[in-house]
This record gives sequence, C-alpha cells and structure tokens, in this order.
Amino acid sequence: MSRKILGLDIRQDSVSAVLINSSLRENRIEDTVSLPMTKDGSAEERLKHALTALAGRMPLSASQCVSAFPPEMVSYRNIRIPFKGDKKIGQVLPFELEPLLPFPADELITDFYTIRPAPDQPDQTDILAMAVRKEDLQHYLNILSSFGLDPKSVSPGGYPTAACLNSAEEMPEEWMLLDIQEKQANFFLISGGKIHLMRSFPLIAPAEEPDMHSKNLYAMMQQTLQASEELFSRPFAADLLLLSGKIAAAADTDIAKKLEEMLEIRVKYSDMLKTFEKRVRISPDISWQKGQMDNALALAISEAEGKNGINFRKGPFATRKDWAAHKKNLISTALFLTVILLLLLCNTLIDFHNRQKQIDKLEQQIRAVFTSAFPDVQRIVNPLHQMQVAMDELRKNAPVPGEGVSSLRIMDLLNDISQRIPAEIDVEFKRMVLDPENILISGDTDTFNSVDSIQTALEGSPLFKKVTISSTSRDKKENRINFKIKVDL
Repeated sequence: MSRKILGLDIRQDSVSAVLINSSLRENRIEDTVSLPMTKDGSAEERLKHALTALAGRMPLSASQCVSAFPPEMVSYRNIRIPFKGDKKIGQVLPFELEPLLPFPADELITDFYTIRPAPDQPDQTDILAMAVRKEDLQHYLNILSSFGLDPKSVSPGGYPTAACLNSAEEMPEEWMLLDIQEKQANFFLISGGKIHLMRSFPLIAPAEEPDMHSKNLYAMMQQTLQASEELFSRPFAADLLLLSGKIAAAADTDIAKKLEEMLEIRVKYSDMLKTFEKRVRISPDISWQKGQMDNALALAISEAEGKNGINFRKGPFATRKDWAAHKKNLISTALFLTVILLLLLCNTLIDFHNRQKQIDKLEQQIRAVFTSAFPDVQRIVNPLHQMQVAMDELRKNAPVPGEGVSSLRIMDLLNDISQRIPAEIDVEFKRMVLDPENILISGDTDTFNSVDSIQTALEGSPLFKKVTISSTSRDKKENRINFKIKVDL
C-alpha cells in the first residue's frame, strides 16, 4: 500500500513543494514545484497568490501534507532545564522561555530538541528550545486550510534539512549548515549527531553583491560561533560548511569561495537528492532544483520514514485523527496491548513499593530545600504552594528583571533607539544590558563627535529620562572609538 506525501516549504520569498509516492518498496518523487513570492501586497496576499499558482500545477489536497513554517517567525533559545524527561521539560518549557521572550507564555506554542545531559550536572538537560506565537501559527494554518491543506506537522524552515542530513553516513563529527534565502539565512551547528545551535538572521546586503553578502554572512556566523563557545565552554571545530537554500540553487561560487577563505574550512553545496539516492528515487521527467528543494524533500522523507522532530502542531493546534479509517488496525493493536498491559501489571505492582520510597525521599528533599530557603516558616503543608506565595510577596517589594519595565516592551525600546540614531552615523552596538531602571549600551563608532550625536539623538526620546556617556576611548588597532552609554528609563 502506498501513500502520497507533500513536503511544503514556505519561506518569506518563495514556496517549494515536493510530492513523493511512498510505498514499502521505495520512495519516489512524482512532482516538484518552486515558486517565487510576488513582491506586491501583504505577506498573506503573497502567500495566497503563490499557493494558488502551486495548486494549478500540483494536486494538493489528495496527499498528506507536512510543512515548514517561515523560520524568521520562530524564536530560538539554548537553555538548561534542571531535570530530565521530555514530558516534564515540555510542561515547564513555556515558563522557562517567558523571561527570555517578549511575549507571555500563554501566547506561545513551544517545542524543543534535546542536546545532551549537562556535563557538569547529569540530572539537568541542555535543550534547544523553539517558540512561535499562537496568533501567527493560527493565521498560517488558516491560509493552508483555505487550500484544502491540513499539515500533519509544522516545523521551522531549514530544520528538516539539518535533521535529515544529520543522518547521512558521510557527515563529519562537527559540521555546519547555512540555509540561505533571498532575505534570510538560517545557521545550524551540528556536533556528535546533535543540532547544538539554530539561529535565523536577516541578510542586509543583496545577494547580487558577493563581497558584501559574504561579509554579512561571515559576521553573523562568527557571532553564532562565539555564542556556541560561551554556551558549551569550548570552540566549535567544524570540518565542513554545507550551503543550502536559494543560494545553492543559484550555485553562487563567489560566495562559497569567499566563505571558504574566511572560515578556512571546506565549503560545499548540499545535494539532498544525491545524498539520499538510496532512500528516494526521482522520475526521469521531473525537474530538480538543487538546494532550493532541499527542505521540502527533507520534510517528505522524514514523514515517509516515520521520523519525528520539531512539530508546532500540538495542544490546541494538534491534528485531528480519523479514527474510523483506522478501526481495524486499532482493534488489533488494542488486543495486543491488552496482553502487554497484563504482563506489565505484574511488574508495576512489584515496582510500586520501590517507587513509593523514591517519592517519600523526594518529598523530604523538597521540604529540606524549602526549609533552607525559608527558615522562618514553621508549619509546612504544601512546600511548592507556600514557596509560590512567598515569591509573590517578594516580587511586590523587589522588582524582578523584566517585570519592573512591564510597560515598556524590549522590542519598543530597540525600535526607538534604531529610529532615532541617524543613518549616516557609522556605529556598531556590541552589548546592551537592560535593568528595571536603566539600559547600558556599549559599542564603537568612527569619531568622538558621533558619540555625542548618538547621545543627543537618544535624549530626544520620551522613553528615556537621562542619557549619559559613561566612557569613551580610542582603539588604536581598529582606529575606532569605543563608548559606553547609560540610559535612565
């Protein structure tokens, strides 16, 4: 029995689709389409126009769809969770991410990728967390639904390519993937068979200017590599950089050569079709755009092989199952599970006593932690609830970072600073620290007068009470002026 799977990769500037026929014997590509987005109209109008054109060239609703969400609409964070277990991590992840993102936890759909147990604390877990706003995801699904599409999974663009290539036998121990579109690039660091870091950043320089384009890419990659070194306490020693996406389809050898010179490692264009030639075939009459089709093909292959990964279709967005269509299989499975459950019941009864001992021990540890944190509390009934109440009381008297400026969103502050600084000033901000009462900004510029101009520009903001230049110094090596500015909110 075969089934048709549609891998749908939606980006800011294009829509790519790969239709495969999956059977026990083989996976065969039956059709491929890649369409650029029009430059006119809103993002919704441009997407609908592209899907209309796609529906005219390929049957959409007759296949099972798996799709990729535009990666620039996804937030990525590397965090450490103080325990193990995917279920527990999934339950607390929105609240762990909330202080790191400019949106409340109840407005987000989250998922995560487990990297490893923490080397210095085995009971903790390093994860790569991803979050998308519910409003954005619902809008995306509504558009697809209007074309008869109900994707089984929705993952960040570029991620399926990295996950799929990661399973290839010839990949080195540490390597990087750069998925480049017209206005956006997605960067992945893979080590030991695990994706350690994912970042998405806009491309400032146009692709038609190879020098500026490659310098922009190199700068963004270096920032990500520095972040990786700080997170994992060691430099990332990659042996290979693979280029995918629109730039790989164009085979821009100038950018590849420049990145190879800058990074001093091998730089190659990905070729998913060749890499997975044993896992998927293509009909002779089907055209193939190397690089541009990578993510759509990776989506389809992962679904055909039953590999689960990042999926934002959960909670209120979970797909509905057609149980009637699987009735016979469910009955057989239920009978099999009944036998298994009877066998497991015996083991569960034996294990119950040991588990109860572990629970009692954990409760004692919880009480010990509560007593050490709040020694004045004599009567302990529910330590977790009592600690939450105590923390609420502390918050009333002492501001927590991020709560003291609740009326100001981080995005609003960044936008105001960006809008006020004149475009002609040559300035690079390197660090920004936000406290409840002030912002500390550090960076470099071309002259001391430029520092004064930045101060004057920021003083005109109604969001700031006072702008003070903390320090300035000349960097003789770079011939730049380093500065630090304090902004009172």
